[in-house]
Amino acid sequence: IETLSNIYLNRMDNFLIDQSSTKQNEFYGRYQNQIFLTWNQSLDELEQILKSMKSEYHHLSFDIHIGKNLNYLDLYLENRHSLLYSRVHRQPNQQPYTLPYISSKGDSIRKHSHWLRSSLIRAVRYCTTIEDFNQERIYLEMTCLTNGYSVEFVQKHIEHFFTFFNAILLQQWSLDQHSYEKFRHRLFNFM
Repeated sequence: IETLSNIYLNRMDNFLIDQSSTKQNEFYGRYQNQIFLTWNQSLDELEQILKSMKSEYHHLSFDIHIGKNLNYLDLYLENRHSLLYSRVHRQPNQQPYTLPYISSKGDSIRKHSHWLRSSLIRAVRYCTTIEDFNQERIYLEMTCLTNGYSVEFVQKHIEHFFTFFNAILLQQWSLDQHSYEKFRHRLFNFM
């Protein structure tokens, strides 16, 4: 059933993308049955598109929220003075400092080191500001330490991350916002 609903929702995706494709600097995302998009045009234009979407797909129920920010999965997005701001978001009911469960004990160190690297990459991709990135990096370090990993383990993997992406200055706390944006751009191009 999920596959059939995805096929059907793909038609709705195309409808929304077609409606906003003439606009510049718009962002559209969908995961399962949740859709979000940015809109920089008038509210009347958006309401017209949503109205035509509701009439086209009248048998579906919609819960529409319009605002300047949203939490979407593990991402916080906000319109700050017409600039897209983002950072990592954690659900308030989620227990903090929790590592993913690893079923085989002998493999946990390797898998958690991969998790740390992936989480740092996610932090760079999500965090628009250097301050948010540093806060997320510290949270990830604390997560490893809280779960029994040594300071050496954390330092080694953090250093490896920065070395791999040629961003040693970021690790040494001497990076400003402009340099961080260059680093993000380099990481996005790498991906």
